[in-house]
Amino acid sequence: MPLGEEITKRQHLVVLALVLLAHAVEHTYGAIMPVLFPSIMEEFNLNYAQIGLLASSYLFTLSFLQLFAGFLSKRFLRKVLIGIGMIWVGLTTFASGLARGFQELVSARTMSGVGSSVYHPLSGSFLTDQFGRSSRGRIMGLHLAVGNIGSTIAPILAGFTVLIVGWRSTLQVFAAPGIAAGLLFLLFVREKRSSTVAGLSSRRSLVAALRRRETLMLIVVETLLSFRSSGVAAFLPGYLKSTVGFPVAIAATFFSVMYAGSIPGPIALGYLSDRIGRRRVAFFANTLSAFAVWLLAIARLSEVILVDLIILGIVAYSAPAIIQAFLGDVVDPPLRDSAFSLFFAISMTLGYSLAPAVLGIVIDKLGFQYTYGLLGAISLLAGLLVLPVKEGAN
Repeated sequence: MPLGEEITKRQHLVVLALVLLAHAVEHTYGAIMPVLFPSIMEEFNLNYAQIGLLASSYLFTLSFLQLFAGFLSKRFLRKVLIGIGMIWVGLTTFASGLARGFQELVSARTMSGVGSSVYHPLSGSFLTDQFGRSSRGRIMGLHLAVGNIGSTIAPILAGFTVLIVGWRSTLQVFAAPGIAAGLLFLLFVREKRSSTVAGLSSRRSLVAALRRRETLMLIVVETLLSFRSSGVAAFLPGYLKSTVGFPVAIAATFFSVMYAGSIPGPIALGYLSDRIGRRRVAFFANTLSAFAVWLLAIARLSEVILVDLIILGIVAYSAPAIIQAFLGDVVDPPLRDSAFSLFFAISMTLGYSLAPAVLGIVIDKLGFQYTYGLLGAISLLAGLLVLPVKEGAN
């Protein structure tokens, strides 16, 4: 292999490794909060609607501000935006542990979302640029799988840490990985600005990215998936504790088991989508997810719930990797920053961030069973809507 190609390959591997590390850390900040919610509810005397608002305060800024990641990447290197964003999330997570009341905690979590907002769209376009269509499903699957390692480990650690030192100190302990990941990203990722991307105006990039019907359809599908996944995850520990009767530590462990299934799932389904097509695999994953969510609504035996959560983790939390690879296939390279910014901003604002606030009210009024039944129907709808999307070739 020529020296130049060897150096380029090594640089790609360094970028991949640090993007994966940052993703694992970024996922911990969403995964630990549902475990801490029961303790926060007790200290501040909150109901589920207020807990939903707390969850959405972080998710809304994380989601909506992703729209501007494409604009920022035309002025600053992606590595700078991601690195500073990770450091900011760590610092504001530490500040969350100092909150003296519910309003202060909501404010701190809102500010944490600002730092997280640049990660998803920029890391997605970063990886898509460096890996071709033949391997993109596997790479995006690996990306999601490593992120889900953070989601798997974090609730277990947080579940036991909160019993020992309380929810405040737990947040402060978890601040350190974000700061460390951000510094590593700034120091070791090498990136050159693309003159092609820099030459396009932000407005033109956004308009061009939205012109393809496939892009719009994938945004709709991802919005439904984000709503479903956020709704299941935000209240799962509370559901297992209040309805099924599990202790907090056991509920946290079962929550982690679901995410454990989401580690091999994205890699396997991503590889399968490279071989037989994104559309088929996405339809299968979302349809099976619907039945898994419906079973969760009625199951009471711990063994059934355990198996169901593993299946749910494998299929429901793997589908986004396929949809992201799908997006990379149908969007031309110069438009990917803008396309991924739109994709994550719209889907996560209307899906991921709104779900806890909306479903918290639904749970208070109608209960968990009705809520999970609704989420199963949303998953089935997402599976049906992916069928008309044409396969891309980029």
